[in-house]
Order: sequence, then C-alpha cells, then structure tokens
Amino acid sequence: QIVDAATGKPVSGVLVALRPQPQRVLTAADGRFVFTDLPPGPYTIVATRRGYVEGASGRRRPGGTSQPVTLTADDRSGDVVVRIWKTAVITGVATDETGDPIVGAQLRALERRTVAGQSRFTAAGAPAFTDDRGVYRFSDLPPGEYLVATIAPRPAMTRSVYRTIAT
Repeated sequence: QIVDAATGKPVSGVLVALRPQPQRVLTAADGRFVFTDLPPGPYTIVATRRGYVEGASGRRRPGGTSQPVTLTADDRSGDVVVRIWKTAVITGVATDETGDPIVGAQLRALERRTVAGQSRFTAAGAPAFTDDRGVYRFSDLPPGEYLVATIAPRPAMTRSVYRTIAT
C-alpha cells in the first residue's frame, strides 16, 4: 500500500514500479497495488506521483535510502507499506529598504542539509523571479528547512527569509 507519509492515509493513482522487473501498476482508491507471479529474489518498490516526492520500500524520509523486499519461494503475498511525501511551496514578497517591491529579482531556495555532522545549504530546484508586485514562488520542494536568498536587479538592501516547511 502507498500512503502519505504525513497523514498515513492511502494515496490513489500512484505509479508503482518493481525493480529490477519491468512491471508497473497504478494504485487503487485504497492505495493498494499488486504484482503477481514473481520469482524469488530481492525487489525494490518505487512509488511516484505528481505533487509528491518519490517513495521507495523501506524509505523513512524524503531522499533517504531504500530497502529491498526479499521474496522467498514460500512467500505467497507480502504487506509492504511505502511512504510518499507531498511536495511543498514557498512564496513571499521581496522588498527593498523602503518597503517597495523588487521587480525582476532572482531568488534561490537553499535547503538546509546535514553533511558529515555539519549544517550546509544547497540549491533546491530552479531559481524563481519576482513579478511586478515583488511576489515569488518556489514549488515542488521536498519537505525541509530552507533559506531564500535574493539577488536584486538594482542596488538595494534585500531581505532573506528563513522558512520551515512542515513534513
């Protein structure tokens, strides 16, 4: 079964692939899927759907490692739950030191990650640009912590906004 990692509710319409087999199926309304006539061996179940971060068997966090499911000759069925995570959006308004919107500014969403015990920020997704109201939007981001950095098109003091996105 494929479930939303935050709510535990089943997710329908998810494309489920079985690796290394070329088989793919869609989940039903209850998030369930079935593969039949499988020979014994290790398999990784991968789940994808628009608006969600890819999930895989054994994965406990977005982008985490997956664990294969091993079937033996005696296995007739298995109950495997695969989690997927909704993607997130960051939006805001970039303003200058007088509070006026900054038009056409380029922004980057930088995701906080821990690497070798050190906190680091890495670029996440494509850059965004402000519109005529100074509004920007980043979409399809995995749940996490982000820093939004601006590069103003004219000399101005810019503001960076630190946001936490709930998982």
